Amino acid sequence: MKYLTFRLHRTSALPCVLASACLLTGVPLAAQAAVNLGQHSEVWMAASNRTLDSMRGGFDLGAGLLVSFGITRSVAINGSLIVTTSFNIPNLSMITPAQAALVNQQVGRFNLVQNGPGNTVQPSSTTVAASSVSPGPLTVNTTAPGAGTGSTTVGSATVTSAPINGASLGTFIQNTLNNQQIQSQTVINASTNSLGMYKVMNMYSGLNAAQLNSLGTR
Repeated sequence: MKYLTFRLHRTSALPCVLASACLLTGVPLAAQAAVNLGQHSEVWMAASNRTLDSMRGGFDLGAGLLVSFGITRSVAINGSLIVTTSFNIPNLSMITPAQAALVNQQVGRFNLVQNGPGNTVQPSSTTVAASSVSPGPLTVNTTAPGAGTGSTTVGSATVTSAPINGASLGTFIQNTLNNQQIQSQTVINASTNSLGMYKVMNMYSGLNAAQLNSLGTR
């Protein structure tokens, strides 16, 4: 009696299966390869700075440095205010031409206060003499470059404005009487938001020190 013998070759079945799979999926794989090849051949454009700004890190310092400045000058004799001059600039970074002209005029102005008889002053050869004299011993002269001569009565005194070349910021007081209380006051009002900037600078200094310390000594 004869028996039929079957011998299975497991190793020979795998190439057949792979070959069948390749035949069945050959077209999709080729198409996918073509797609991948097309993707690698695309041209990439560099991102604009505006796009990168929205992705980058950093620190917002706000609107920057803000400085306000003002000067008030006053002269009082025996408790009576004789003359006062003041101006204020809320923000130096946004000063207008009109404010700049006013600052130039005020900086180039000086006040001459004369109390009592026999006072003489000649700041320069181009000084225009006072055209009016107040009743009593007190005469106040306010001299400003580029301004026409004029007079204004302040109490019992007369304030006279006259042009002068080369004038500078200041107040001149002449007195020939005894037992007089003369007060001259100059107030400078200045404010700034630099405290926030100092904090930012301190933060930058701390970051720089941390980076240097992280490197260590070599």
